[in-house]
Amino acid sequence: MSLAAHASVGSSNAPSLAATASAPRVLRAGPIEIDRAAHRLTVNGARVRITAMQLRLLAHLIEHRGEVVTRADLLTQVWGYQVPIQTRTVDIHVQRLRECLGRVGRLISTVRGVGYLFVEVLEEIEASPSA
Repeated sequence: MSLAAHASVGSSNAPSLAATASAPRVLRAGPIEIDRAAHRLTVNGARVRITAMQLRLLAHLIEHRGEVVTRADLLTQVWGYQVPIQTRTVDIHVQRLRECLGRVGRLISTVRGVGYLFVEVLEEIEASPSA
């Protein structure tokens, strides 16, 4: 099946950012605050405009802070893909998200060959030789 076919299947299954019984309305991590209901991101109290997909991606990484999240998991949980595919979609979105976040974007660390790790404190990244 082509990537285009996967994309059309995946986009209709993409999960919502809305708060649920298991997910709080406001998600906080370090200087980042996500208000799910308002689809609003603030960093150090300042509003940051990002896409809905970037907001879902960031929320998923924060919900799994301290854990390595694989690209396959992100494609399933954030994009809603049902079957694994080879794509650079995750990498490109993470790159653009980091750009939007500025210095705080360094809280998203790449784990080469696996996925991404969200840490709440920049010193954790700066002290790590692989960051």
